[in-house]
Amino acid sequence: MPDRPPTKTLRVLTYFSIAAIGLTLAALVAAEKTAGDSAVAYALVFMVAFYFVSLPLHCALAVGAVFSLLRLGFRPVRPVSLYLAIAIVVHVSIAAHIGAFDKLARQWTAWQRGLDMPTQVAFEQAVMPPTDIPAVRAALAAGADPNAVLPGVPLTPLYAAALRGDVPLVKALLEGGADPNQRATIDGAFGSAAVERPYPLDGAAFSNDAQRYETVQELLTRGATAKLSRARLGACATGDLRLYELVVAAGAPDDPDKKGNQCLHLAALRNQPGIAARAIADGADTNAENTAGQRPLDLALIRDSFSAALVIVEGGGLLADPERARRLMDREPADPDQAALREAMRERLSE
Repeated sequence: MPDRPPTKTLRVLTYFSIAAIGLTLAALVAAEKTAGDSAVAYALVFMVAFYFVSLPLHCALAVGAVFSLLRLGFRPVRPVSLYLAIAIVVHVSIAAHIGAFDKLARQWTAWQRGLDMPTQVAFEQAVMPPTDIPAVRAALAAGADPNAVLPGVPLTPLYAAALRGDVPLVKALLEGGADPNQRATIDGAFGSAAVERPYPLDGAAFSNDAQRYETVQELLTRGATAKLSRARLGACATGDLRLYELVVAAGAPDDPDKKGNQCLHLAALRNQPGIAARAIADGADTNAENTAGQRPLDLALIRDSFSAALVIVEGGGLLADPERARRLMDREPADPDQAALREAMRERLSE
């Protein structure tokens, strides 16, 4: 049988494909073994090699193998076919490793859930912004579980609604049987505060939404327990004195968050002098230290929260690091609050 030029072309393409897949794998391994800028550079090499070199080469090789197979039969292209089979497995494995099939997997799971649990899926869609309250009520009446964790996020619908201050949805969920004391399965990160497995009441109290007071009030009315929550911390972080009074009256304690921050720490960080004064009047320890050894006055000065710092100093607060106080004395005040703070600090140091 005469020499077959197409098989020579296939061999050349195969050699290039082997080199390309070797480069791709090497870049992937290097990206995962290194850190920083080197990892980014190797990841970029991997992406370019995988999508713009290796895949096109193997596609061209596959097309050429099919044409050669039709023209010359299987035997001349048998080695190429074997290599292509191995290469396909390798590429599929790499694609799965980098998450190329994650979206398809999520879509497949969502489609299956839609078939198996149509009422629950309709409920989950209705509670997502923009919420459809009539659809939520209809789904709950049809048997949807208001306490089931939302797919893709480890949060219940009630916690998510409380966090964004959606009062109508909170009411609909509570009326439909949602548990006002069901904790989240993850820790909450609220700016400078970190709350372990927060309650819906915590999410509402730390919310930046203007309706947080009404949300907290609705939760308390429907049976939320303030005594186990960190709602007082939320009120201190947002500087909402009306909310502070509400949750304190409901029994919310001044317990610390995961970082050891209490109400006065958060008021200092957010420069909330009104809340700071009220917390001190309620017995807050002006020299309590968080897990990093920082007192409220330390945090106030770190953030240049001079108004809150002045209240804390007048309440007996001291710095954990006295050297910082001396540096403060040396700074030229930039505003009246800073000047007043410097004078108050000077008086404390002279005592």
